[in-house]
Amino acid sequence: MWDIENTTPFTCHGCFLKDHMARSLWCLFLKAGFGIRPDKAPLFLSAQPPVLVGPQFDGPALVADSDICPPKPLCDFTLTGHAQPPPGKGRDGWPVTARIGAWRKTLHVLPAAVWRDGAVRVSRGDAEPASLGWDSAAPGPQGPEGPENPQGPGPGQDGPLPRLVAPGETHLTGQPVAFAPLARSRPARQRLGGTYDAQWQRQRAPLLPADLDPHFWQSAPRDQWLDPATLPGAEVELTGVRPEPLRFCLPQIGLEMATRFSGRWTQQEPRLQTVAMDIDRMQLTLVWAGYLPIAAAQNDILVERSFIALRDHKGFAASAHDASRFSTGIAQETA
Repeated sequence: MWDIENTTPFTCHGCFLKDHMARSLWCLFLKAGFGIRPDKAPLFLSAQPPVLVGPQFDGPALVADSDICPPKPLCDFTLTGHAQPPPGKGRDGWPVTARIGAWRKTLHVLPAAVWRDGAVRVSRGDAEPASLGWDSAAPGPQGPEGPENPQGPGPGQDGPLPRLVAPGETHLTGQPVAFAPLARSRPARQRLGGTYDAQWQRQRAPLLPADLDPHFWQSAPRDQWLDPATLPGAEVELTGVRPEPLRFCLPQIGLEMATRFSGRWTQQEPRLQTVAMDIDRMQLTLVWAGYLPIAAAQNDILVERSFIALRDHKGFAASAHDASRFSTGIAQETA
């Protein structure tokens, strides 16, 4: 029976998966959680978040997709929570910008408005915080399976209108845009999921379709798929999500993953798969994965032991109580 020795202070999970090419994979996942602090290094969380073995929903809204999946071609970046207007501003809307290194994305928050008696009625009160999720985005075009964004409010029956739009769009003209993750059932992801037809049923089920695009495993919107090599140590700037801009740098964490398979140790390259920020909780999570192809599923008995170690780290701090969980020096915080 396989065993995992995780010498890092982060949480881990190991499992066997098959990809769309029917390859069997021994997979190691590691997840790290930090508190976001304006203009300071992220703070290691004493209670580390678990590796998610399934998607998390809040009603119909996907909060976070499963961390367990075959290899992602790129790294997902997601931003969830509520945008707050700048002090004394926002009655006419405000921009929200997320920047990581050279990558940047800007959306616009519109004033709260409703559709009533066939017209747009804009709130004239104080600016209200707005969700960064798909519940604030437009429904988008109607397809065979329904609207592109089934969570999106829109004109029809009296009710609220979208508030999160691309720059220059209005309550009625916007396409579905958000910073939050997309569920696998959403059309934008379903289109990448391959063909489940009679031929698949006869010749391939229960394996994944051979024409599945590996980008199907990306839960972030397409314009938030980032090159993982550019992210360690990258400067983050979030504006329009809190009364004042948020600036900090992503931690730099070097990992080692290895598995003894059939009596021999094999290195598994850890690759950053997800960078997620929850602005309401002021938390940052990072997820890495390492994959080891094995000849066949029945060879899982040849996976004996895996080892995960922290090779080097910088760019984050820990409380004095938590500093002892790191074998090498780390910046300590008294609070």
